[in-house]
Amino acid sequence: MFRAVHSIKGGAGFLGLDAIKDLAHAMENLLNLMRNGTLVPTPAMINTLLAAADVLTGLVHDPASSEAVDITPHVVALEAVLASPPLEASATPVETMLDVTLPDGRIIFTVAPAAVEQARKGGKEVYLVILDLLAMAKQGKTPQAVLKEFQDIGTIIEVQSMSLP
Repeated sequence: MFRAVHSIKGGAGFLGLDAIKDLAHAMENLLNLMRNGTLVPTPAMINTLLAAADVLTGLVHDPASSEAVDITPHVVALEAVLASPPLEASATPVETMLDVTLPDGRIIFTVAPAAVEQARKGGKEVYLVILDLLAMAKQGKTPQAVLKEFQDIGTIIEVQSMSLP
């Protein structure tokens, strides 16, 4: 579930679909703590996640109308779960995240070390790829087509939309 929500968040961010991105991000934060064993899921947490997942599904199925949907109640509910002290927690500490930076030191995204290790299985390398959307358009390629090409040859860990100088 974490991976799916993470991918939705990245794709939505890439496409400028802020409501989808923000709801997926809030869900991802909670799922990450559960995935790492830092937070033991309770029925109330699962209900909160399922309610948010229902809304996220609707947003993904109708992205053109997604910005008109008020996701605030779901984001607030997910953040409230994160803010409340856990009833039980395992001894596993929260995983340290890795910052990916540009040569000038700007952090462009943060990634879980486990995602990098998973991507490197079988002796594969991990690359940071920056795409020029204008050059792609001149070549008749869409961002979706280029991402599909990358998916066919490897694992996409993170997708970010950003402006570079």
